[in-house]
Amino acid sequence: MLYHIKFLKVPTPTKDGYKSVLTLSNDLGDALFHGSADIGIEVGKRRSKVTWSPGDRSVTVITPPGPTFRATVLSSRDELYPDQPARFLDLYAQAVNGKFPPKSIRKFDSIPLTIKEDTGNSIARHVWDAGVTLAHTLTKHRIYNITGKDSSQQVRILELGAGCGIVGLAVEKHLGGQGSLILSDLEEARECAEESIALNNSQASFMALDWAEEDVKLRDLDLIIVADCTYNMDMYETLVACLERLLDANPSAKVVIGHKMRNEQESDFFDMLEQRLKVEEDLTESVGVEVRVVVAKKKE
Repeated sequence: MLYHIKFLKVPTPTKDGYKSVLTLSNDLGDALFHGSADIGIEVGKRRSKVTWSPGDRSVTVITPPGPTFRATVLSSRDELYPDQPARFLDLYAQAVNGKFPPKSIRKFDSIPLTIKEDTGNSIARHVWDAGVTLAHTLTKHRIYNITGKDSSQQVRILELGAGCGIVGLAVEKHLGGQGSLILSDLEEARECAEESIALNNSQASFMALDWAEEDVKLRDLDLIIVADCTYNMDMYETLVACLERLLDANPSAKVVIGHKMRNEQESDFFDMLEQRLKVEEDLTESVGVEVRVVVAKKKE
């Protein structure tokens, strides 16, 4: 299982020091870690530790003031699932003019990548499990197998529903100077995406894109990425139709979709996809949580 260290309350000054409230939960926040864990806290150069116990819903942390905050799970034990070791995403934050904004930073050493996300309940501005897994999958040289390109060729990428941009930015970084990336989403995701672009010194651009737009003038794409976008059944037709239009304009492009199953009815999306596109691969990848990865192209 993959768990996220999350702020329920960012570090805030009190008479006793800076107070923050943390939780250990899944990406959606509807399942808490039910084991025990030691959480290391770093504020500037100062280090401390708090304990998460079975049944906890949150832990309160009091620290001295400092410019940065980091929380990482040092050790954990889950007696209910001893054969399924939990994985945890570390939590980082940085003060701005002495105050911590309602944002957290995720760092992925194995990619490497830095992503900024909101601490609130926004769907568009969070890191989700399918994106984490798909980012790891595509950066294990899978990108060349999928696109048919080699390391000397430019790969032009569009991510739909990019949110914070974790997958697209991971792929662009993996490709070095050979990746050209557009992150697309609704306008509300622009700030989060552009902050992540800046944190990674990326040359990517953000494009406000509604899947229902009929006239999307995007050409010369090699790869279209979709992660964590296949949960709203009312949008299935709109998303598949958008993919069809993009593939009509880019007939040699490939589509890669990452989906963490949360409801059996979500398989309806993939049934629709198979009717309208040609599915080349349908496999399961795991980085602490199982994610369905589908590769498709224009149906001939």
